[in-house]
Amino acid sequence: MIKPKVTLFLPGLHWNHQWQSNCSWLIPQVNTDCLLPFFFKGQLSSRVFSYSELLWHYVWRDLAINDFYRSIWKEDPIQLIIASPVSQELQLHKMIVRWGSEGLSLNLTEAKAFCEMLSHYYAADGLQFFPFTQDIWLLKSNQPLVFSSLPPCDLPDLVTDEMRIQGKDAWLIERWQSEIQMLLSSHPINKVRSNNQLFPINGLCLWRLPSRPLAPMSSALLLHSKEWAWLTPQAQLKQEEILYKLKLLLENGQSVIIFSDALDIAKRFYHWPLYQQQFSWWSKVLTYLLERLEQRLLRQITLVSPGRALALKPQRRFTLFHRKLPSYAGQWPR
Repeated sequence: MIKPKVTLFLPGLHWNHQWQSNCSWLIPQVNTDCLLPFFFKGQLSSRVFSYSELLWHYVWRDLAINDFYRSIWKEDPIQLIIASPVSQELQLHKMIVRWGSEGLSLNLTEAKAFCEMLSHYYAADGLQFFPFTQDIWLLKSNQPLVFSSLPPCDLPDLVTDEMRIQGKDAWLIERWQSEIQMLLSSHPINKVRSNNQLFPINGLCLWRLPSRPLAPMSSALLLHSKEWAWLTPQAQLKQEEILYKLKLLLENGQSVIIFSDALDIAKRFYHWPLYQQQFSWWSKVLTYLLERLEQRLLRQITLVSPGRALALKPQRRFTLFHRKLPSYAGQWPR
């Protein structure tokens, strides 16, 4: 009988030297023992994972944007462009881009008002905006647009060339984004949001969903996401139910994939008490899995965060040659 394996996708778990130096005050308050076996004995993958890739494969699988596009504009989407509302704050050598409904507290009424204003302003350019949800808007263009760009979840904190849009129409997209930033910043809704101590909506990130087909999933998926709970009932799984369902699936010999954005939301909005609380909870899950691995009841645990993955397998009882293990150095790049 093949033993099950467990893969944990935990965006927000950037445990490296830079992160440690910036948050050294936080580290003594959390117990990192559950991570040490991965860094001492885990095998680092050569593949690099982006946040959007994880979302596309495990969370956005049932995203019915194409059907929604047809219902609004009565035609097939030749090129589907996503417009993500964001709150931008430029600091020294750093651009903080806040995104997502959980942190922005953007409602659908506000989203419709923003989209109507932008559609009216860009009518002569053949652009139409419409909210699929409060934080995912669709852009329809009468002319084909050739460009590639990062979704907001993949944008680095540091201002680098990675943030620049590529392609023949990059200059046009960048011009629109600069104009949209001024239009949104001066919108009356943002004055109301400021009075309510909410982040202003002062920018749009234009990007596309991946076109490649999704591979079938052979493992059970446990999905816990406050950010995407509106998308699928699977994402509405309560955190306290994860460990119970995980134990049940493993006892039945079923491999499991777990995806949670709880750490990422806390990290993205600098809510460190919440981050500490979430890290402590996930350390219990990891400790349970490490115990099962030590008992040789699992064949592998893989810990994935945007960047790299670390796979941990049961240690061989007898080895002919002693392999020197690498010291703990924080393997994930920022």
